[in-house]
Amino acid sequence: MPGRRGHARIGGRRGTAAVETAVLLPILTLLVLGVCGLGWYVYCAQVLNNAARQGARAAAHYGNSNAEVEAAVHDSLSNSVELDAHAITVRLAKLSANGEEHYQILDLSDNEQGEPIRVTVSVDYGEIGFATNMLGLDMGKLSGYAVMRRRQ
Repeated sequence: MPGRRGHARIGGRRGTAAVETAVLLPILTLLVLGVCGLGWYVYCAQVLNNAARQGARAAAHYGNSNAEVEAAVHDSLSNSVELDAHAITVRLAKLSANGEEHYQILDLSDNEQGEPIRVTVSVDYGEIGFATNMLGLDMGKLSGYAVMRRRQ
């Protein structure tokens, strides 16, 4: 009889382990997917900041035009993430002395040497987010920017 009681405990314990696994596995899966999604979001934000930095470097050169700045941004993004060129927004702005946006730059050649120029690169997160595409979520815009002074 003592052997039967021990055997009954082992069988009952197996059922408990199966129930615990069934309860915890979806929670752990969501946690892992959430961490992966957050990592992808941070990666995409860094890619946009790097693209904005490349665009600001191009804008800082005195002879470059708006088209050359946009080309530098698109080249930087094409090396990192596959995006439709129409999904990317590149905005050039002149900054005032206190760091606020003074006006949008439509022609880069009109700006003088030493003026701070901010290049902002933005994209809808749905264009690059893997989970948002599958779930149909709207996460808004993801942006990166860089500021450099124009020089010759």
